[in-house]
Amino acid sequence: MTAGRESDGRTAVRLLALAALLMVCVVRWDGMLIFEAPRGRGAAFAAAAALAAVALTFTARSRDGRLRIGAALLAGVGLLAGGLLAAGVPLWMFDPRDWDELASGLGEGISALPGVTVPYRGVNEWVRIVIACGGTMLAMVAVLAATWPRSGGRAGFRGWCLFALAVLFAIPAIQRSGAHPWVAGALFALPLCLFVLADRLPLRLALPGAAVVLAAVGGGMLVAPALDGDGPVVDVQQIASALQPDEPDRFDWTHGYGPLDWPRDGRILLRVKAQRPAYWKADDLEFFDGVRWRSEPGANPLTPIAEGAPEHPRWRQDVRVTVAGMQTRQFIAPGETLSISRAPARPVNTRAGGFTVAMNHDDLSTGDAYLAESYVPRPSDQQLRAAPADYPGYLGDETTIFAPPDGSNGRILIHFQPFGTGLAPIATGPGTGEDEAVAVLQRTGYGAVYALSRRLASESSTPYEYVQRVEDYLNGSQFVYEENVRDSRLPLADFLLRTHAGYCQHYSGAMALLLRMGGVPARVSAGFTPGQLDSKSGEYVVRDLDAHSWVEVWFVHLGWVTFDPTPADAPARSQESGGAAADIGGVPRGPEPRGGIGADLGPGGGTPTDLGSGSGGTDPAPFIAVGIAAVLLAGGGGWLVARRRRRAQLAGPPFEIAELERALRRTGRTIAPGTTLLALEQRFRGSPGARAYVRALGDRRYAARADGPTREQRRALRRALAAGMGPLARLRALWALPPRGLH
Repeated sequence: MTAGRESDGRTAVRLLALAALLMVCVVRWDGMLIFEAPRGRGAAFAAAAALAAVALTFTARSRDGRLRIGAALLAGVGLLAGGLLAAGVPLWMFDPRDWDELASGLGEGISALPGVTVPYRGVNEWVRIVIACGGTMLAMVAVLAATWPRSGGRAGFRGWCLFALAVLFAIPAIQRSGAHPWVAGALFALPLCLFVLADRLPLRLALPGAAVVLAAVGGGMLVAPALDGDGPVVDVQQIASALQPDEPDRFDWTHGYGPLDWPRDGRILLRVKAQRPAYWKADDLEFFDGVRWRSEPGANPLTPIAEGAPEHPRWRQDVRVTVAGMQTRQFIAPGETLSISRAPARPVNTRAGGFTVAMNHDDLSTGDAYLAESYVPRPSDQQLRAAPADYPGYLGDETTIFAPPDGSNGRILIHFQPFGTGLAPIATGPGTGEDEAVAVLQRTGYGAVYALSRRLASESSTPYEYVQRVEDYLNGSQFVYEENVRDSRLPLADFLLRTHAGYCQHYSGAMALLLRMGGVPARVSAGFTPGQLDSKSGEYVVRDLDAHSWVEVWFVHLGWVTFDPTPADAPARSQESGGAAADIGGVPRGPEPRGGIGADLGPGGGTPTDLGSGSGGTDPAPFIAVGIAAVLLAGGGGWLVARRRRRAQLAGPPFEIAELERALRRTGRTIAPGTTLLALEQRFRGSPGARAYVRALGDRRYAARADGPTREQRRALRRALAAGMGPLARLRALWALPPRGLH
């Protein structure tokens, strides 16, 4: 075997070993750190990276340093793009106009990493992408380190390559031991030894060396099970938990009615992937304490919910919620939540249609994600008008309020009779009788509010018509949206009868109060309006500006239906998706049904998006295409270098002399027959660099010197050719004598 063939054989063995290492490490990274990682993507990237290593290895043999570096940089860019695609980054984000979205998503995933447990089972796609990117980026570093062109025709920095591969293999080993970690260690050790020793071990020692390696690996597999301990050597989870960032924003959903002081700086709080827009509910405020609405303590979670769900399956909705800038114990979801799955903390059904984090679990915070199944009625006007008023007994609490404290020894509860019965309310509490409820309302400041509810109810024939009357009253010209309002002893009574100025808490609280007084089950809900739809990712981006409060009304055979009496130009409602604020809950606009959150998305509301699509899709085709393109480009560069070298070997010095003659003719300089290189050298005596170029050609041809002209001498000749040729001289000289590698 000749020395050249032996060298090529060793290089091939080393590249095969590198390919095996990449395959083992990348596939193992995805499989151990990501639950149900998409199959095939890691292996496809490892194969493409190995092909790029082959192309770069042969490209590095070129004498043209700029071409070698260019091919390496080109391959690096291709591997970077392929690694991002393999990790799940959507193809549309590679448009430079969308790089801000890409950076934001990667930043979101990185910020959520501290405290994340592996294998990651959550549904935050950016966390999955960032974890997968860690593997592909380390593999890219290993390939570039193994093949990066160096001076003297050498290639690669083996130490850095081994370091990257070791990190790529060690991180999953530290995080999770796996079922048979010693098997994975053997699969890593064998190609590692081959990679290190392939071009260093003399050929006569190849077989003995292989025997020693196999014996060492085999012995390790026998000893390793006995040494395998229960848990990682380094508790990375504990370290990561210590790196948790400061607590993000929190919200107290209890109504306050004073000057609005919620955060309002446009910070992103949630990303919701949903088929249609909805109000994303954090809590139900079912308890009116005589002054304000708050969460009802000890609410019965077994109260039947989702009335009408069996008859209206199309009103069920699956959403994926990603927390992105807040801290909450509530699982935020639209409508009535039926189930929570794939959550980072255990959900507990603490209220009818709502879930909170279990007591022994941390709050949901930035980067946490979960899936929610909800029931969100979107009835038409006809369905709402047809709903009867025969309310079930378990809704009795939804037509009650507490009277404000008046110095008595206890609190007085007032129960209003169902709509349409005409019966007087009942008061229960210290020193009250069944016929004293109206007197209690008069004495505590709600007599005029009750009279208003009776008047609006007398003008209505159905519960839905009464809801309309109340909404129309609150949308009257006398009411104005105002955030800088003073609190008072009875803020809702003052809002309805005197000041007529307030924000969403006033509007929703007043509407729910009037509906209960009229015998229609109602409650206040708090959370966020739909936000802005990101049409590319299919997610609704919810900001602190979208924090809101609205009303839910019970309709027989339908369930809790959303109404929003707050003016549409209020900050939270003006943020609603696609500018379709008028179509989201409450007041009718054109053919859209009223009452629910639009039966259809309506103009500008976006297209219903399949939860299985969008960011983080599992289709590897785009990545494979980019990977193949990178390999082809690197390989094409290698082929051009090889072709140039072959041509130079065939042509030799005559080719370079012919090139010089052509350059002189292209710049309008005549060459007499029989002109020698010495004569040409004299013609360029005014330019030392150009003269040195011609002398180097002569030395290479006649003195058998292989160096030839340098790049600096070639540039000097080009400047000499451009002298005296007018404004386009430089371009003409560049055409006459192009840079080395392009001629």
